[in-house]
Amino acid sequence: MARITDKAKEKKLSELIIEQGLFFNLQDIIAEYYNTNIFQKKGNVSIFPVGYQSNKVNALLKIIKGKSGDEECQTTYTLFRIIESEYGPEFIVRLHGDKPWKFGSDSGILMKLGDMNLWNWTLQTNPSEKELLKRIEQGAKGVKKAHDLGYRIRDIKPSNFVLFSDLDENCLISLGSGAVKDDTDSEKNSPLFWSPEFWKKKSEGGEGNIYTKEEDIWQFGMTYFMCATRREKGISAVWDKKGGDQVEIAHEEIEKSELSNEAKYYLKNFLSRMDERYPDLEMFINEAEQKKRIFIPDRTKEKIEDPETKLEYERFLKTNEELIEAMTKGRDNRTDNDYGAINHESIADIVEGRIALMDIANKDNITIIPDASETAHQTTLEYNEVLNNEREILLEVMQEIEKDTQNGDMEMIISIQEKIFLWGPPFTYADRSKRKSGGKARYTLAETIAKKTHYHK
Repeated sequence: MARITDKAKEKKLSELIIEQGLFFNLQDIIAEYYNTNIFQKKGNVSIFPVGYQSNKVNALLKIIKGKSGDEECQTTYTLFRIIESEYGPEFIVRLHGDKPWKFGSDSGILMKLGDMNLWNWTLQTNPSEKELLKRIEQGAKGVKKAHDLGYRIRDIKPSNFVLFSDLDENCLISLGSGAVKDDTDSEKNSPLFWSPEFWKKKSEGGEGNIYTKEEDIWQFGMTYFMCATRREKGISAVWDKKGGDQVEIAHEEIEKSELSNEAKYYLKNFLSRMDERYPDLEMFINEAEQKKRIFIPDRTKEKIEDPETKLEYERFLKTNEELIEAMTKGRDNRTDNDYGAINHESIADIVEGRIALMDIANKDNITIIPDASETAHQTTLEYNEVLNNEREILLEVMQEIEKDTQNGDMEMIISIQEKIFLWGPPFTYADRSKRKSGGKARYTLAETIAKKTHYHK
């Protein structure tokens, strides 16, 4: 490629950038713009790094040649500014400037530089399910903002989400080429991501508004599936080989995977027929975020045929939810004292709730429900986290008091003892005290309030 050194064009570009209020490392910009050392080039699109300061890249400039490029850039800026105004910029790529950058007849988008796209991040960091779910939720929130404004993205795939570590966000970057207002009969994404309904209508030469919000939701689910299973072609390789029903194949591949029941549940609700799919991304977001990620698959009960089991399962869900609420309330309502542990009433609610939940979870007709087992497991992890945190607080304070028994605050000692014996085992101090004095390892709130414990006597 020949180097172009037209000083007039170089000067015009410099003046244009300065006029729009941003100062960059122009030497790199101009070289890249004139096809030397291209960072990334595909068709009529050139993307290269831009620096606010010398030797520091802060942004990417995407220049798109031709009329379609002008439309794409304008759509990108228009949609971003509307989203920013209505809902805030979170989970959407950040843009510099209020309108497309013009380079003669060509248009450009200047965007904040991210770390890497979702697919590369998944392969390079090998995230846990919880870490990936966090990023998938964030991506869903970005797409939902466009959906709430009536837009269809039409180009949802792992490479169109970018991680920004300084923002701790996974952001949707495809706001231009595919985004359209309302339903349409065209698509931008690869057939790898198409739903069964879209495949059918396209193969039949269907016309009309066949690309809907539900198609975006399927394609988002396929994005999640690819990242969760690390399979670049999703289910297409299996489908190409076996043929058959895409939904059935998707569910078979999901079930065969080593993913948790929680992840399988989400994926099946993304990759289902249109009338069984998530009707919107808000439902997924709510389910994924519900009560600090404790998994409560409410819709499972719709599939239980036995009335007695269904009633028991509903009781299980209610008990589980009450326990989660008790743990949340306990965190938010700590006692106003020097050691800041959870208060007496909240401890009692949490412990009794845990006992009640496990009583139901261990019943034969509940243990055979996979979603119930997963829910109980996730809630137990949350319970143990709360318990261990309180254990550290209480035992640390108690050890400090033991070092200074002469000046120990008796009221505080009793208060700590009460909390230790409300939680019960595995507090080693509680076990030790019980053995010494012949008391119980755990007391109820009623016994504690009535001072009917060995340490009150």
